[in-house]
Amino acid sequence: MIYEIALLPVRKELIEQFRRAFTEVAPLLSRAKGYGGHMLAQGIETPELFNLIVRWQSLEDHTPGSPA
Repeated sequence: MIYEIALLPVRKELIEQFRRAFTEVAPLLSRAKGYGGHMLAQGIETPELFNLIVRWQSLEDHTPGSPA
């Protein structure tokens, strides 16, 4: 199991737009080979920083351009 952790800075005035956009994109993520789940969390101390954690079955599934 591989965990990808991405820190996503979002300008304060665009937070709601970002949340809506992520809701539309999440189904695409969930169809990726090796996808095992994800969590998107907004920072408490820094609300403009989101943490995206994606679980992958293998390093190859996580790495773009890996041979299938």
